[in-house]
Amino acid sequence: MKNLSLGLDIGTTTISASVVDIYAKKQIQAYTVANQSFIDTDEPFRKEQDAILIFTKIDKLLSEILLTYPEISKIGVTGQMHGIVYVDEKGNAVSPLYTWQDGRAGLIFKNNQSYAETIQSLTGKAIGVGYGVATHYYNVQNGFVPKTANKFCTVMDYVTMRLCGENEPKIHPTNAGSLGLFDVGKNDFDYSAIEKLGLDKSLFPCVVETNYKVGEYNNIPVYVGIGDNQASFFGAVANEENSVLVNYGTGSQVSFVKAQKEEINGFEIRPYRDGLYLYSGAAICGGRAYAIVEKFFSEYLSACGISNGKQYETMNALAQKAYKNDSDLVMETTFCGTRSNPKKTGGVYNLREDNFTPENFVYATLKGMAWELFDMFSGTDKTPYKNLIASGNAVRLNPVFQSILAHIFDMELYMPTISEEAAFGTALWINADVNKEQIKAGIRMLKPVNHRLEIKQNPNGSII
Repeated sequence: MKNLSLGLDIGTTTISASVVDIYAKKQIQAYTVANQSFIDTDEPFRKEQDAILIFTKIDKLLSEILLTYPEISKIGVTGQMHGIVYVDEKGNAVSPLYTWQDGRAGLIFKNNQSYAETIQSLTGKAIGVGYGVATHYYNVQNGFVPKTANKFCTVMDYVTMRLCGENEPKIHPTNAGSLGLFDVGKNDFDYSAIEKLGLDKSLFPCVVETNYKVGEYNNIPVYVGIGDNQASFFGAVANEENSVLVNYGTGSQVSFVKAQKEEINGFEIRPYRDGLYLYSGAAICGGRAYAIVEKFFSEYLSACGISNGKQYETMNALAQKAYKNDSDLVMETTFCGTRSNPKKTGGVYNLREDNFTPENFVYATLKGMAWELFDMFSGTDKTPYKNLIASGNAVRLNPVFQSILAHIFDMELYMPTISEEAAFGTALWINADVNKEQIKAGIRMLKPVNHRLEIKQNPNGSII
């Protein structure tokens, strides 16, 4: 039990933890608690969470875990990328966490351009709405940066700093890259581009390398936070050279690694480790698309005076029913826009009297969620990639969705046997420098049921 490490994952919806025995190569226990820290606002574009409440929940969870596993010798942290929180000179949060879903940078600034578009005009570099630098640029222009702000950082940097009683956040390249205006080659922010925006460089956090020790929590070393995209990939994928990961949380990503940098339309090049780069294509809705449909059914039942709780099990059963016939109803699940076009909406195609049923509606949503990621991946060289790894409860708990992904990507599909892949991957990450091959060899995959369905429709209604 002396080899136990703990990985924490600060997700948008949940906060998770994974206790891992590194040398026995197994997850000992996983924990999940509700995040529930969103702040009600009167402006729909604002997506903010209470950073102090998040830290309080994590501190409580850690205390409970350490009572059960006092032998834990290392703590690593990951979580939702892109968002920022401002902290003062003592490391206290002086603002909400502006999450990756925040839309303020998509509002019109001047010359009929949004704040994000203005950044691209001034620097030549594209930044997605919801990325930390774009959010910060909006806040600067509108006087929303707290006067006592000393730095801004991701929620992972804030939490690791607070856990260790430090005053100034440190940021890993995997997180720094998610904020925008980051030079992947130099592993640092592009300060020349930052100057063009008239931003104060001193507010940007200091970038440190992999496995930087931030400090200690109850005499246990705590390491710099890493991005959840990288953590999920590292935790779920054993063979990095020939595998593609699709992950469905609140958002979704399709990711793979390469040894060299090359521009691929729709993909960001993100820092990874061991000289590799992680290519990531992200959908804003992701698993949230399924949650939006669940909310629709739940609200209808409520209007009928029926209270049956969450409808996911019923929806999965409906999808199973529609799966047998492969309905041609098509759903484009860009309900929350895209990174490149925040104003984009979703759509329903091929709607007729005979296919306008609840089961086809649910099934089409799942296909749309899969097609959105595959449409990004289809623009890449697919030759090196043979295996599709799928993670996240939206996939794990839904065999029909597994079938859809396997056929649309036309690959063998594997599911990790462990849960909470990002938290698990973080526990591996902070130990991988000791013996990477031994650690990676211990990740087991479970091949799901056979997939026989031939899916013919893509989200825009055309025939493949």
